[in-house]
Amino acid sequence: MTNDFFDSKRFLCYLSKLWTEQRRTLLISAAILLGILFVIELWACATSYNFVYYPDDGSKASDGAKDVISIWGTLLLYIGSCISATRFFTDGQQKAGRIHVLTQPVSMFENWLARTLLFVVSYLVMFHIIFYGLEIVRFLLFAPALPKVDIEIASPIIWIVRASDMRINILITMAWTIFAISFFMLGSLVFPRKPLLGTTISAFILVLIGGLLSLFFAMPGEYSFYFVSAWIGILGVMNLWLSYRRLCELEVIDRM
Repeated sequence: MTNDFFDSKRFLCYLSKLWTEQRRTLLISAAILLGILFVIELWACATSYNFVYYPDDGSKASDGAKDVISIWGTLLLYIGSCISATRFFTDGQQKAGRIHVLTQPVSMFENWLARTLLFVVSYLVMFHIIFYGLEIVRFLLFAPALPKVDIEIASPIIWIVRASDMRINILITMAWTIFAISFFMLGSLVFPRKPLLGTTISAFILVLIGGLLSLFFAMPGEYSFYFVSAWIGILGVMNLWLSYRRLCELEVIDRM
């Protein structure tokens, strides 16, 4: 491994190599995601458009499928992101694979960043492309077929809290999302052999402890949730840093 922190050409070469190694798995994951979202779209349309309530005042009926798709899309986005994050170190589960991963001629930061882009960011991008692609098809098919229904494009993000300021909605949702993804990303390095199981059990324990603490130390006031969300966002950034440090520690252990 070189001691240089970051070199763009070397990083791009490694990212291309990692994509070549993981391409088949990632494409299969994309196909599975497409199939699941397609089934959700069909089910939502079949259950919502068969029985449409038309207002007596002559206005357009609401799009019942939109809310159903948004709810399931949000769940699939967050759950899928966490599962994808646990694949961050999937090729290092066995000792031979771990040595191969940690002895690549790149810095640990380049190794960490390439995996973050491939296993975390790529899922988020892929999900939105597939989700909105199917939503556009639904809109083009049903908007002309149901002119008295206000067909709308669904959103794969349901705000955790609906504040009057959209910026607060975005910041709070981002804070909780980053924490969840980074927690499972860190878990893939702490539990390299069974990352999903180990991290899920740890998350359940943390949620249980957090729930019990909230009963005894509940903070009064309307801004308490904002404070907790800010702290969650900070923890999410710390998880990202810890995942990088853990990757560096694994390299030292294997080299020794």
